[in-house]
Amino acid sequence: MSAVKRLQRELHQLWSALRATPWVTAAPLDADTAAGLLEWHCDVLLGDAPQARRLHVVLRFPDAYPAQPPRVHLHTPFPHPNVLPDGTVCLSVLEAG
Repeated sequence: MSAVKRLQRELHQLWSALRATPWVTAAPLDADTAAGLLEWHCDVLLGDAPQARRLHVVLRFPDAYPAQPPRVHLHTPFPHPNVLPDGTVCLSVLEAG
């Protein structure tokens, strides 16, 4: 199955699941194009209003997805041992191989 077909299927599953989680939003850059499906933007709200903090995350899926993992980049500064200074998220599950 191609990465685009897999991501289309996962997009529909995700949208169903996100109805129950209003503190998370996620969508491809453009659900109508193959290139747009390979880049997703997600927002996660941490904490309660009015002090809630929004984390913006970008996932870039390779053409070989799911055999190769996406690259995950945090665009909101967030100090964490698994987040590099440039926002790259480092987890063993995100390593190819």
